[in-house]
Amino acid sequence: MRKYIVAVFALMLCLLTGCGKGDESQLTQRDDGAPYSQWDEHPAGSAKYLDEKSILVSVYVDDRNADWNKYDEKRIKKNLRLACDYLVDQGAIYGKKVELIYDIEEHPDLMYRFDYDKEASYEFGSDDSDEMKDDVRQFIKENVDTEELLKKYDCNSVAYLVFVDGAVDSCIAQQYYYNINDDFEEVAFFGTSWNTGVKIYPNTFAHEILHLFGARDLYYARPAVGTSREFVDYVAKEYPKDIMLGNSADVYIDENYVFSEITKITAYDIGWVDYIYELEQYPEIKNQIQSASTYDFEKHQDHSKEYTIEPRNTFLYTHILYALEIVIVAYILIMTIRNRVRYKRYLADMANEESDNQVWEDDKNN
Repeated sequence: MRKYIVAVFALMLCLLTGCGKGDESQLTQRDDGAPYSQWDEHPAGSAKYLDEKSILVSVYVDDRNADWNKYDEKRIKKNLRLACDYLVDQGAIYGKKVELIYDIEEHPDLMYRFDYDKEASYEFGSDDSDEMKDDVRQFIKENVDTEELLKKYDCNSVAYLVFVDGAVDSCIAQQYYYNINDDFEEVAFFGTSWNTGVKIYPNTFAHEILHLFGARDLYYARPAVGTSREFVDYVAKEYPKDIMLGNSADVYIDENYVFSEITKITAYDIGWVDYIYELEQYPEIKNQIQSASTYDFEKHQDHSKEYTIEPRNTFLYTHILYALEIVIVAYILIMTIRNRVRYKRYLADMANEESDNQVWEDDKNN
């Protein structure tokens, strides 16, 4: 019987790893020529797919109010390191080999200083900072030789992290699909602290970096990108630890660790999984963001040649898997009940044997 159970488990493992999902489509990216060729013509923007290599370029803004010190810069580097370690670890859970090249001490060519002769607005959540953000983007275009960096590090994905020396009302990420000016470079903006006086921790760095690779905010409804109020409420209830829920997902906020998770909802947004059953209940979340996994093919016909769609119908396999799970559970229950019955019989036999021995002793003494 045991060898049959082992065989069943082996079959279940095969189904789980190879075909355990429902009806889905798998997106496969083709790499035509050098990875850095035509890097700025990709529908996903500059930060393409959070798998294998991606470059994170750091830009420190030296505006009129800036007074950078070693402590603030050291904390930024620490937050970035912890956030990148977190993304690598989370990717491994989904079988992704995330490699982020970001360390400016090891790679000094990934660090730039923007001498900004203006008073920058740190209210990133308002229009007051638009001028500064536009100027930063222009600086990146004119001073960062992105194509040369991609060629040097042999990859085709890059994001830009901008740091200002001041307290901010919010940290923001500007994705390609979101930029009204259609700027290709995907940029995230950070301060050294919140305007409430609280430090900015690595969970915020990871959250904003995920935005650049296609993740959506899940803490408020935004129908333009497919997140309805109903869907947001559903995620908060069913996936309360998802990092894209923002601070509500961080039960414990720590300067040395990221406690929130990349659940399958965000994993779908960034292309780590190509199907989630929530697509059936909330079809509006599909193909709303121009990321490496979920952009609208009809809207970007010129780029569709870079991908193939491989339909997979695994309805039969899924039901076989469910049936096998039922068999295993039933077997475990039967074996548990049988062992309990055997144990009770054993105890009864022991009691009877003890009683018989006592009777024999009494007869012997008499």
